[in-house]
Amino acid sequence: MKKFKKDFLSEVLGFNEEEVKITMEAQRKFPSFLTEEGEGFCVDGRTLWETLEVKQDFSDWIKKQIENSESIENIDFTSFPFKREDKNGWKSSIEYTFTLEIAKEIAMFAGANNRANIKLKANSKLVRKYFILMEKGIKGIQEHALIREPEKQNYNKMKEEIIKDYYTKQDAVTKLDEEYLMKRESNMINQNLMGFSASEIKVKLGYIDKQTREHLLIEQNKTINFLQLMIIGLVMGEIEFNERNKIIKNICDSKYSHLKMI
Repeated sequence: MKKFKKDFLSEVLGFNEEEVKITMEAQRKFPSFLTEEGEGFCVDGRTLWETLEVKQDFSDWIKKQIENSESIENIDFTSFPFKREDKNGWKSSIEYTFTLEIAKEIAMFAGANNRANIKLKANSKLVRKYFILMEKGIKGIQEHALIREPEKQNYNKMKEEIIKDYYTKQDAVTKLDEEYLMKRESNMINQNLMGFSASEIKVKLGYIDKQTREHLLIEQNKTINFLQLMIIGLVMGEIEFNERNKIIKNICDSKYSHLKMI
């Protein structure tokens, strides 16, 4: 089951206020929609039927939705036998799971039906909007993961080069020296790119943990990773910190001024 936190939607995925409101409302009203299956997400057909509050029998209704949406089994949906318990005891049924795209179509068809009541129309509209935002959110999560992992790896490479460079100029390097050097470099990136240090960003965004980059927009993290790679090359080229700072500032001012936090 996929749940999104309000801060993640706005801070990382860049959802606007209305999109956040719809997503949070839908998650409260429909708490068990999305399940992860294989390489993607799917929607349980019976849960969709219950959520829309359709009055028609589930088996008849779901078969009609498959026909209306021209869904293809094992591509758009899967079916499987299932035993469920109701007030009359255990009974066999056929259950269905749908891709997010087809579930969105079914929700649209349900609300557009001339016989749909006001409640069904309202549920259909909210569910459809929710599915659209879930598609956007899931793509965002996948992109975020693809960026954050190499970003972490390149941070460690940057640290390795900076510490190695410092060792060649000092007789001894302490843990405090290493912490200072990396805080200085990271905040140089933060201030040039976003206009604030990590501690200032923390106050501005209102989070309590120390994982600043987990709260940044995908595009900001993508750019930070690029700047880290630039710094690795500059350090290897024996460019001193003050000069690196000027180079990174020029890059940020000329190409990434739109990423500054207001």
